[in-house]
Amino acid sequence: MVNLRPQLARHLDQRLTAFAEGFRQNLALIGPPGSGKTFQLERLLANPPGHLTLIYCPPSRETRASLLYRLRCAVLQAGVGGAPSPALDVLMERAQAQVPNTAAAIRTAGELAARRFFGEALTRTLDAIPILIEEQHRPCVLILDEFLFLEELGMPHAFHELGKRVMTWTSTLFILSSSAPSRARAILRERLQLLFGQFELLALDALDGPIAAAWVGQELR
Repeated sequence: MVNLRPQLARHLDQRLTAFAEGFRQNLALIGPPGSGKTFQLERLLANPPGHLTLIYCPPSRETRASLLYRLRCAVLQAGVGGAPSPALDVLMERAQAQVPNTAAAIRTAGELAARRFFGEALTRTLDAIPILIEEQHRPCVLILDEFLFLEELGMPHAFHELGKRVMTWTSTLFILSSSAPSRARAILRERLQLLFGQFELLALDALDGPIAAAWVGQELR
């Protein structure tokens, strides 16, 4: 598929390359629905750099238990690689052989979620990421598409927990996106250390009409 934002794609690639070489600059993509944020993130996932581990979990309108389940799956999937599987038990079995310490941490997080300790389950799941980094001996990129859904799920503390890790996890690159620019800016400023230079803010406008029309004409001859 044609990439209508080639300059942005190159910029994202450059940021990942720089991160692998030791320079970390977290990224926040904000723009209206349909501006191409998810497309760019999925492009990164389709061609993951071999020297980085990518964890991708797009929050959506679902229950907290469902989101935490998918986040645990995302961490394990990043640890074992191979064909994606939505089944936690399958991923856990593979992870026990490849990244056993990460698997143990995810199991603990799952037990907390089963007891409805969702806040603690979230922090334990996040804290499995440094364990994964240590087991794989390579840095990690955590991608949260539409991250504001965390607040809609009644987990506003998640931003505080993320903010602490943004400041201290030098081996993890955070990439966030949101279709609610004003609210996203406020969360980034107040809770995710934007003012401390922790995030580069990439604001996307809606696609230009003639450019979009040309793409439609090319794709749908």
